[in-house]
Amino acid sequence: RRQRQMCIRDRAYLDEPGTTLDDFDFQPADVDVVSALNDLKDFLSGSLEAESSSVYINKIAEQFPNVEDQRSFALRLVVHYVGDIHQPLHGTSEVDHMFPKGDMGGNLHKLPADPETGVEDLHAVWDSVIYDFPGYETLPMDDKTWDFYTSHSTEFKHDYPVSPETEEVTDFSKWAHESFQMSETLVYPGFVENQKPGKDYLAKARPAMEERLTLAGVRLADLIIDIYTSLYAAESHFLQ
Repeated sequence: RRQRQMCIRDRAYLDEPGTTLDDFDFQPADVDVVSALNDLKDFLSGSLEAESSSVYINKIAEQFPNVEDQRSFALRLVVHYVGDIHQPLHGTSEVDHMFPKGDMGGNLHKLPADPETGVEDLHAVWDSVIYDFPGYETLPMDDKTWDFYTSHSTEFKHDYPVSPETEEVTDFSKWAHESFQMSETLVYPGFVENQKPGKDYLAKARPAMEERLTLAGVRLADLIIDIYTSLYAAESHFLQ
């Protein structure tokens, strides 16, 4: 599991007082999930053309000449990136003397491979929602798999109600900063290199990531409604 190309590395941990990013060989990525989501939203809502200055939309247009295919793929990326941006290690790179170029969002922090899940690094611990959802499903999903995820999403929605104040944060950069803050206060503290996280760590991490996952789902639903409400409003105005 490697950090996707369009990830934001917007902060760094420095292990000695007085050190700065200039003391290390860390270079932020040229592309990031915040910019990607902004451009994808604008493209899908009709306010950004495929022939634009956006590196993200231009890349899609290169691969998919048909506009409907472009829109379909852009929507898939929105679904993917909204999930990514709520995973705390997609908002952080630890930079210190062990990782002067950054730890790739926890990918370089290794731990013994879990025999049941195959999880073997810190990033994968959180990607898998603390070992509960490792790997990738076989597509298309069958009825049993759909029922499995429907049951869990209903359970999470009940256990972690989303407050209106939290749900209504629509600034993607704030979503990324929430993830960074979570990594700073919960993900890295207590983690020991080459050791599987202990019971205390897992007991705090699992509900925190389940709550974060629930918030991502609610915000994704709101975002899709907003995108297509804007698109249909623009199309109706044009027809008039």
